[in-house]
Amino acid sequence: MQLLDLAGESEQALALQRERELEAMDASLRPFQERYWALQDEKEAQEEAAQAGQEYAQALATSPSTPIG
Repeated sequence: MQLLDLAGESEQALALQRERELEAMDASLRPFQERYWALQDEKEAQEEAAQAGQEYAQALATSPSTPIG
C-alpha cells in the first residue's frame, strides 16, 4: 500500500486498505463500516467541491472583464 501511495495511487491504496479491513472484521459489521466510509468520502467530496467553487469565484473576481461586442 505504501508503494501505491508513493506512486500517486492513493485511491487504489485506500481501496486496498479498506478491502483488507473488511476481510478482517465480522461480516455482520461490514455494512456499517462501508456506510461510514461512504459518509467520509461524501464529506471529502463536498469539501473539495466547495473549495473548487471558492477558487472559481475568486478567479472570476480577479480576472479583468472583457467587453461584449
